[in-house]
Amino acid sequence: MCDVSRISGLLGGSNGLPAWYWFPELEKDALRIRMAHEVNNAAQAALQAGATEILVHEACPVDMVALDEEIRLIRGGRRLYLDKSFTGIAFVGQGIARKVTAQNGIEKNLQAIEFNGRAVDEMTICALYAGSIGVPVLCASGERSCFKKIERFIPGLITAKDSRLAMKQGLENIAKIKPITLRSKIDITFHFGSETLAIMHTRLPNVTKTGKRTTVVHAKTMQEAFDAYCSCGLVASVDWLKNPNIHQSCRK
Repeated sequence: MCDVSRISGLLGGSNGLPAWYWFPELEKDALRIRMAHEVNNAAQAALQAGATEILVHEACPVDMVALDEEIRLIRGGRRLYLDKSFTGIAFVGQGIARKVTAQNGIEKNLQAIEFNGRAVDEMTICALYAGSIGVPVLCASGERSCFKKIERFIPGLITAKDSRLAMKQGLENIAKIKPITLRSKIDITFHFGSETLAIMHTRLPNVTKTGKRTTVVHAKTMQEAFDAYCSCGLVASVDWLKNPNIHQSCRK
């Protein structure tokens, strides 16, 4: 998955950017080009190690033309395209989008999430979902500060700023990498930016308001927890297009 540290692939478009997300004026944007470069580097390392199929969940926009031809891009959909046949999941280019979304509407609206009292972010939630079906996290690349939460769940996670190096090291150590799982039921606490958002969230199934700006969902499985996180995007992204930091092409 490309950068999920700031631009949300789950909340903004259900496990990838929406299918309609193609803005010609962004085609040569530096962010797209850099993300494509990071994805290509990781993919090349994987192919050299013997990978036969590479699917990229586009949480941060990439330059589709610049992607290597061996890569297949996933945009849109309501589930992660992930099952037990996958060798692993990797997080590529984390933090690249930070400079353009440091104050995006989603972060303002959904300020924090906890699983059983432990702080999580989107990367960690995806890692836990992957682990619940037996798929390990191979590596993560990008800005070091993006890995604080996930490393609390995966001590020793292979990370590097360079995506090729991270993937190479991850695959070299694949025999030692195990999927992470939560063995208990999961209480998911959502901290919203306003009481109105918390009230809106209670209109979704199985959501209870526990404080002025907090809600909770009691999930029996990681699949239920993952679904609850994705569905809260209906609330978290409610005023996303009104944010002044959103690219002008999104308003058309």
